[in-house]
Amino acid sequence: MYSTTLEANDLKTPSLPHNEVNRLEFLKSLNILDSLPEQGFDDLTSLASDICKTPIAIITLVDETRQWFKSKIGLAATETPRDISFCGHAILGDDIFEIPNALDDDRFNDNPLVTGDPNIRFYAGIPLISSNKYALGTLCVIDRQARELSAEQRTALKKLANLVETLIDTRIQSMKLEEMSVALFDKTAFLNTLLSSADASIISTDLNGLITSFNRGAENMLGYKAEELVGLTTPALLHDAHEMHQRADELSQALNKPIATSFYVFISQALQRKSETREWTYIRKDGTSLPVSLTVTPMYDNMGALFGYLGIAHDISLRKQAEQATNYMADVLERTGELAKVGGWELDIASMQIKHWSTEVFRIHELDPPTLPSVEQAVSFYPPESRRVLEATINNAIQTGKPWDMELPLTTAKGNHIWVRTQGSAVMHDGKAVSLIGAFQDITAQKTVANALKAREKSFDDIIEYAPIGMAIVSLEGRFTRVNQALCNIVGYNSKELMQRTFQEITFPDDLEADLERVSQIVEDKINTYQIEKRYIHKDKRIVWVQLSVSISRDEDRTPKYLIAQIEDITERKYQHEETEQFAYHDPLTNLPNRRMLLSRLHQSLIQTERFDRSMALLFLDLDHFKNINDSLGHDVGDLLLKEVANRLLKCVRSADTVSRQGGDEFVIILSEIAHTQDAELVAQKIIESFKQPILANEHEIMMSTSIGIAVGAHGKLIKADELMKHADKAMYEAKGAGRNRYCFHY
Repeated sequence: MYSTTLEANDLKTPSLPHNEVNRLEFLKSLNILDSLPEQGFDDLTSLASDICKTPIAIITLVDETRQWFKSKIGLAATETPRDISFCGHAILGDDIFEIPNALDDDRFNDNPLVTGDPNIRFYAGIPLISSNKYALGTLCVIDRQARELSAEQRTALKKLANLVETLIDTRIQSMKLEEMSVALFDKTAFLNTLLSSADASIISTDLNGLITSFNRGAENMLGYKAEELVGLTTPALLHDAHEMHQRADELSQALNKPIATSFYVFISQALQRKSETREWTYIRKDGTSLPVSLTVTPMYDNMGALFGYLGIAHDISLRKQAEQATNYMADVLERTGELAKVGGWELDIASMQIKHWSTEVFRIHELDPPTLPSVEQAVSFYPPESRRVLEATINNAIQTGKPWDMELPLTTAKGNHIWVRTQGSAVMHDGKAVSLIGAFQDITAQKTVANALKAREKSFDDIIEYAPIGMAIVSLEGRFTRVNQALCNIVGYNSKELMQRTFQEITFPDDLEADLERVSQIVEDKINTYQIEKRYIHKDKRIVWVQLSVSISRDEDRTPKYLIAQIEDITERKYQHEETEQFAYHDPLTNLPNRRMLLSRLHQSLIQTERFDRSMALLFLDLDHFKNINDSLGHDVGDLLLKEVANRLLKCVRSADTVSRQGGDEFVIILSEIAHTQDAELVAQKIIESFKQPILANEHEIMMSTSIGIAVGAHGKLIKADELMKHADKAMYEAKGAGRNRYCFHY
């Protein structure tokens, strides 16, 4: 500890806040000065040091004469005089008080904390403001080198200060909760568990299976509202009848007596004071099935009497079907026990006598006050293995002054098995421990929730990791934050490489806009999920087709947290489909649409003609004397000739028009929209003109010509596709009869 006798005559002593008297009174009322270390504060101090990259970080509280350190990292001292403190200056403002180089600042250049250990050069502190606007102290970071915080670090430091203020406010709330009636504990702890579980289905019943509570997670999972089911009997409503019969048969065989298909099939283990987890099928309100992992736990009142059952169900459809993702590591049951009462105790080391047990400690042990137990009696509530650990920890605290924080099983005076959290620290005098003081809390509910959460987290991890399709958790900005091996196999990156990228970076550019549009819609809560086919760029630069399914995880207030993606490699299927479609609708020689596609497009063109009051034309072409060329020069030459004809025809029409090969040397062209019949005539002239250039095929220079028949479809003149084809075919034969190498209209 720094000496409190440091001279401060030449220092620039910080001014006092305008509300100093009330501020000090409030600070002392918190009972936080000289309190034991607390993990929550220590975690935030460590985060401040890590984020700001400083060797020292402190949470200080400023009283009349000193700044006392509630939490610290990188510093041995526990307090310093207020007169030389940087924090005394910091609490006068409401924003970050930052000193880039103390040697350059007249207020601090001769400060003993600057000229001597810890040799402060850089300081940044943000005042900790209570809910009633008192500056109690600071969250500060210190470096022995001159520097400045980045904008991001300042923002983070403010957020961490807000969390420290929240912890202090929580302390205030905890003090208020101490005044609450002990009789409310079981009910408030249960309600806290229930209300903080937004994702898991939690249903409680009385001893006969009558539903007494139905949480939001259950509403979301089953489609019912709580008011629809509370007061009704559970099994027939929510469970698959066949599974209930099957479980009844299993119990009948195990117990060697008939077991009816009733509520008993769910609570057989709970009646033995055991929790049981089994897989069941829930039946939703809409009649659909949902596989769940259901844990049934007996509920006892503070007198140890069984008063009902608690069913916690988790959706395991992903594990069963590998089709959709569940919410990532939801906050189910995370804050269970938040309102739990905390007891206090004191042990005199010289006499090894317990000097104080609070009422809450008596209640947890199920003992009647005021008779204090001996140390041996107090320790005897723990099982032998825990007893040895506790005794060794207490002895170590007496010898070294090291505090402890442990979770241990305990059997109460009435034989109830619970879990408790015991915390303690030695009170030192002249370097010697004179007493031990500590806190004591029943954490049975929290422990149950923690174990359930661990099991759920492991289940979720297994689902992600071993799913046969690619799965990923993606930030709202598009960065991969969790990927499984199946996805790595699809895109060729290992997990570390992939989590350094965004989905935008590996998406084929032509597919990105559509994907981003759907992401925007799902984030804005316009849609719940979406599914698209898109392309990824593999690490080796090849294209991978995938089917992408995306859902979103949200907070209770519907604030989006992250995206959940399922990715299935459909490359082979996609290419097979394209090949099949190509074969079904295209001529294999020229790759032009075949007769099937032609008729489809002709039908659509006629519909559009009638609907939008316009005209279209159909051109029927036959190559003149093609058979003679084919017979004399061979089919190879004939095939090359047909390919070149296809190319020339495509150059004579618009991209919206259709050029198809009917077979042999017959081609059909759909001019999808024309203003006048002269437009069709111009195209026909253009085609005939294109044939004046010889075609080179296998070193043969061949002159070709074609005969063209033209039929026109117009609004108000209803005609079927096959009739229009006949008209164009007839006109083509008229062109041949008139000497070939020409076109004729059908009127």
